[in-house]
Amino acid sequence: MTKRAGAWLGLASAGVALGVAHLVAAFVGGASSPIVAVGSASIDRTPEWLKSFAIRTFGDRDKLVLLLGIGAVVALLAMALGIASLRRPRAGLVGLAVLGAVGALAALTRPGATAADMLPAIAGAAAGAVTFT
Repeated sequence: MTKRAGAWLGLASAGVALGVAHLVAAFVGGASSPIVAVGSASIDRTPEWLKSFAIRTFGDRDKLVLLLGIGAVVALLAMALGIASLRRPRAGLVGLAVLGAVGALAALTRPGATAADMLPAIAGAAAGAVTFT
């Protein structure tokens, strides 16, 4: 398998993981979607000066820019993990597990969150792992 194929495998696995996670979040609650949860957790931990800069720079599209940035980082990580898994197949599965854990923990930190809010990230990581294998 070539590096290009590894990158596509990583992207496909991440796409399936995020798609399934978002679908499950539709039933659990939209704030439990891993991308939304990570974005909200990031906003909570961002210094006030940086929040103000983002609002001045992007206006009412600041959250959209944040979510697009998170998506770009996930895509780059997925491609890197796909390429890394060419030599070490477990790298992709471990990467999916770590990203799933980040999404689950981010969802769990939201106000009023319950254990059910972790389900989208867990289901997404599982679906991504099935796609990867």
